[in-house]
Amino acid sequence: MSEFEDFDLDTDMDEVADLIGFVNPPAGVHVYGIAWAGQDVMGSGDSEQACIKIFYQKIDTVEKVNDRDPDAANGSIFSENFGNNDNGKKFLKARLKSIFGEDIKGSMGPYIKALGEKKMSEYMLKMVTSIHKSTSKGTEYENVRIKSIETISPVDLPEGFELFTYSPAES
Repeated sequence: MSEFEDFDLDTDMDEVADLIGFVNPPAGVHVYGIAWAGQDVMGSGDSEQACIKIFYQKIDTVEKVNDRDPDAANGSIFSENFGNNDNGKKFLKARLKSIFGEDIKGSMGPYIKALGEKKMSEYMLKMVTSIHKSTSKGTEYENVRIKSIETISPVDLPEGFELFTYSPAES
């Protein structure tokens, strides 16, 4: 029995959508939609822990700080993780306030649920981003820092725009 027996190798590659990339946007101003929000896990093995994750999907670039920096393609994604600890909850509270407004009250759960249930077009965000470089165990990382977020009126998605879908890790 061939290991490929159940795999449809006759599928035409033109019929398969391109992979949506996890790509950091360059420093600048961008329009993003919230593609998914909810409970997930971060880390792996013994360091795995519960978190709240928000996926942002790029709609457009308004302005780059440096025109020579390569841009992330429209449709590309990045995510933010908020750990289940005091600092993670403080950062999550700040992010929810930046999306929903300063006057939010009560528990965080309904706001996360609202983000997860709404269509992307209902939460369009104008973001100012920067890139933070760090090194850990000899590996250099580039992480997106969201300096500010402004909820804006919905914009039309570009023709052919493919929405990102995500299934959280099984606990």
